[in-house]
Amino acid sequence: MQNLFDLEDEPFVFIRGSPVLTPAQANIAAQLTAGIAAADVNLLRVAPGMGRTTILRSVHAQTGGAFLAKPVSNIEALKQGEIVFVDDLHLLPPTAHAAISTLVDDAEASGTKFVLAASGENELPAVSQRAAVWEMENFAPADYAAIAEYYLGNEAARLDMTRVHNFAPALTVDQLKNACLWLGLREATPDTDSMVQYLRRGF
Repeated sequence: MQNLFDLEDEPFVFIRGSPVLTPAQANIAAQLTAGIAAADVNLLRVAPGMGRTTILRSVHAQTGGAFLAKPVSNIEALKQGEIVFVDDLHLLPPTAHAAISTLVDDAEASGTKFVLAASGENELPAVSQRAAVWEMENFAPADYAAIAEYYLGNEAARLDMTRVHNFAPALTVDQLKNACLWLGLREATPDTDSMVQYLRRGF
């Protein structure tokens, strides 16, 4: 089974309409999906490099609606559809802030549900105060293992990802990707000691 992570150079891979997520990503995606049914405005807060766009696209694949990203410049586009997903809220130009705030305030009256995603920086107070907020924690060993399996295949089973996680508990997808690729290229038989040594050089 193929996995999808939020990487610039990786294509989106869809399994039955949705990207396959790590356990932490899948958990927050399920919470966000339930939140959409209950609230008019939802905010997904995920730190940079942890798969924010991947999670948002996964939920969008399940619910449908308009998906706007990178970043939104046409405010009129935010009025299309019953559910509107907006990625990279933290990158919106200041000129759009007032319009976004107004749309969010009027969400219930307009019948439009907004699902916004940000990195936790430069969020609009009007959004964070109005929205149901869903925040993903750092990856657990199971998430590390899922990413290692994607890049190393069956060889990932040789790695003690709990030990790797204990050594470096806050790695991003890119950091794990690079460690796995380095390990796969340099080591005929990948092992935990080599991975920890690689990570130690970066800390």
